[in-house]
Amino acid sequence: MAERNRPAFRGSSAAEAEDFVQAVRRKAWSEKKQSDYGWMAAYAAVQMSGQALRWHMSLPPDIQSDWRKLEVAILDRFAPDHPPASRNNPMVPSGASVEPVLFTGRIRITEYVTGKFVGYIPKSAAEGRSRDHVETTTRADDALLVEFRPSSSLVTLDLV
Repeated sequence: MAERNRPAFRGSSAAEAEDFVQAVRRKAWSEKKQSDYGWMAAYAAVQMSGQALRWHMSLPPDIQSDWRKLEVAILDRFAPDHPPASRNNPMVPSGASVEPVLFTGRIRITEYVTGKFVGYIPKSAAEGRSRDHVETTTRADDALLVEFRPSSSLVTLDLV
């Protein structure tokens, strides 16, 4: 029997991506699975089709299987121009000066047209082994870590 009001995600817009993330969260809550990130990721995966499905299939397994990573990846890919929620923190009084959050992450390389995952910039790139080119790595453990503060303009990445 088909599930009623099942969320579907094709990857067609930023609004669709945000609605999908919320729908998966609501479904997990209703099933008392809101802390089961593997279940949430698996549930989200079976709701994808079209462009979103092809993109999801290209992700590394550690992102495919962890909702905390997958929801960030969905919004980064399909709603990249929308600021992260941490920018508008309701706990900070209006007009207060707040130091932007410092993020640590890896530089992912994806194909421009398909969004297919190619790899990460490896740690070896920071060691200056090659000035002509940089090989990528598909292993997150071998990826170069960088720190940055989100901004609406250019961002400087600092090596960690």
